[in-house]
Amino acid sequence: MCEGQPFVGGMIYSQITEIWKKQGVRMDFHVTATNIQKWIVMVYHQKKIDGAKINENALHLDMCHSNEMAETFYLSKDMREVAAHATMIIAQCTQEATPPTLPLG
Repeated sequence: MCEGQPFVGGMIYSQITEIWKKQGVRMDFHVTATNIQKWIVMVYHQKKIDGAKINENALHLDMCHSNEMAETFYLSKDMREVAAHATMIIAQCTQEATPPTLPLG
């Protein structure tokens, strides 16, 4: 990974681990993406309190997943629509049918 280049999808964990090793971070401490995000937000909040001008739009974009990632891994509007449609189909297929009446005679 070259410095300043974006992370490659699916390889982020190993790339971050390599960065930690290069920087001498203790490898016995488990660092997660959530830890990193919380640390970044904490630093930005402190800088803002100290009077630094913060580009909050850039911070927001950096902290969010791409639309492609969200659509792949999170319950999105599309998935809710598919689930609602599937529920209707299941309901139609499992409703108790009225038994046919036989003609008298």
